Amino acid sequence: KDLATAEKDRTTATAKLGNEGFMAKAPENVVAEIRERLEKCDQDIERIKAQLASLTA
Repeated sequence: KDLATAEKDRTTATAKLGNEGFMAKAPENVVAEIRERLEKCDQDIERIKAQLASLTA
């Protein structure tokens, strides 16, 4: 469940950062916040995958 949520959030953040129209109009603080959220999602995904791997090992 947490993995699915983190992956969904990562997809949303990646889509926003890849949207030229959004990037052109969005204030820098909003873009920075989305980049931070993307980084946190990546960290969460790695952590959750590591936990799952340790459970199945």
